Order: sequence, then C-alpha cells, then structure tokens
Amino acid sequence: MISPVALKTFFDRQIACWPQAAARYADLAKVDKRIIEIGGFPVILQHNPLRAVSTNASVDAVSVASRPCFLCRENRPAEQIVLDAVEGYDILVNPYPIFPMHFTISAKKHRPQCDVDLGVAMDMALHLHGFVVFFNGANAGASAPDHLHLQAGNSDFLPIVAYAETHEGELMSVEGGTKIFAMDQLPMYAVHFISDTDFRVVQRWIDWLLPDDNNGMPNRDLRNLLFWADSSNRLHTLFFPRLKHRPDRYYAVDDSRMLVSPGAVDMSGVLILPRRVDFERVSRADVINIYDEVGFRYKDSPRLKSLLLL
Repeated sequence: MISPVALKTFFDRQIACWPQAAARYADLAKVDKRIIEIGGFPVILQHNPLRAVSTNASVDAVSVASRPCFLCRENRPAEQIVLDAVEGYDILVNPYPIFPMHFTISAKKHRPQCDVDLGVAMDMALHLHGFVVFFNGANAGASAPDHLHLQAGNSDFLPIVAYAETHEGELMSVEGGTKIFAMDQLPMYAVHFISDTDFRVVQRWIDWLLPDDNNGMPNRDLRNLLFWADSSNRLHTLFFPRLKHRPDRYYAVDDSRMLVSPGAVDMSGVLILPRRVDFERVSRADVINIYDEVGFRYKDSPRLKSLLLL
C-alpha cells in the first residue's frame, strides 16, 4: 500500500516533467481566499478559475457518452505519469488542483462511479497520514461519473479535519469499535464516524441514511465522503448525504446565477468559486442556503430512528 513519502516523491517527479501542471500548482498558491464564519466553523471561499472545467462539467448521460473519457489511460495527456501502488487503480497528479498536492485515484478499468468499494478508500486513508481521501457520488460533484475514481489531498487544507477531531459532534450510537456522531453544529449536514477496527458498520450506516432513488433503494449517487487517520490511527469518516447535485442558482439564466457545484471539498467547508463575481458577492446567507439546499436532512429520516433502535 502507498505511503505518504512515496506519494510526495511521485508528486515531485510528475511536476518536474509536466510544465503545464507545474504552472497551475504555482498559480494555486496565489488564488484569493476569504473566510465566512458560521456558528464558529470557518467556511473558506476559494476563487479558483482553474476549476471551471470541473464546475462547468456536463454530467448528464448524453454529454458523458459523447465525449472521450479523460480518465481512461488512452485519453490522458502524454505528460501524465502513473504511480501503481493500489491494486486496480492508477494514482495520478490532478492537473487542475484544489489542494497543494492533489491526486486522482482512477480505476484501471472504465466502470461507473457507483461501483466504488469504500474499503479501498478507508484502507488508503489509514496508510496516508497527512492526507485525506475523498469520494464524490455520480450526482454529487463527480465530473467523470462514468469512470470510477477517488481523490486525495493534504489534510491540513481542510479546516474540518482538525475541527472534527476536537468537536466530534453529538454521539448517536456506538457499535463495536465504531462511534457515530451527528455534527449538528456545522452549516452542512454531516455524520461523523470514528472507527478502530470494523468498517462494515460505517458502510451500513452510509447506505441506510441515503435518500431513496425512484425504486426505493439507497441512492448511492447522492453522497460525498471524506476519510483520514488521526495520530492514534483511528479512521475518521465524514459522510455528507445529498439531496441534489447543484443548487438552483447554478441553473439561473439571469444575474443571480452562481457557479458553484458542491463536491466533497465544498461540503467539507472549502467552497470553490471559479468566477470572481461569485467569490466577491457570496454572503453568509448564500453559504447557508447552498448547504441547506443540496444537503439531505438525514435526522428527519425514519431510517435514522430504526438505526438508533438497533
């Protein structure tokens, strides 16, 4: 399994031989940021024009089927090299970064995002101290919903990581070596799991608390997940159940349009805003409304009551 040292070495090797990516990482250090505090939690706004390619991505079935898959090996840039350290996956440096070191962990075979094995992400997180591993559902921020991929980045970039280790949330249940917390103090809807050993409890809760699809089954396309290991090697999982892909203002055809398409990073408290006009005007009320609109109020779900009675 991959180590933090090997990942950093790979990053340096890739940047050294890919000038365009190196320039984008250099530019990332200069992007504008500001903070909006909500209930003691700092939501960071990042004006990142590089991310327009992801935020603007058309992810409907027709659009996806009509373009070459940019995660398949044959369609990648010639300069992009591979770290082969996780079975079944290629580790790649993301050329359109959010983090100081940003990686895409792409399945070697072309298969849909819903085929994810969360155990792979959890295992990676336990071996990558100093990094977070995250997953976007096909309708929750994934710009390539047709090709299974995870992502990883520096854990200290996301304020929610240090925050969750000291503000665990309201304890809802304990099952074996797993504690489950509701993080009601956050502006976004999040479930916090802290696990020592058996991660099956986490996966069961995640499935149970998702909104239903049209067939009454858990909609696995509507979720964001964040994984990291703390200094005691306990696994932290933040689960953001989603109600919708993008807020209504994303689709507005007048001046009220706001180009924000929340994925795991945004749900973790770093809102990526490719357009300066949005970065400059977004307010505290806007941030609250975005999270309220796209998040799923899992505590209102009758399934939660069933879980608590187990």
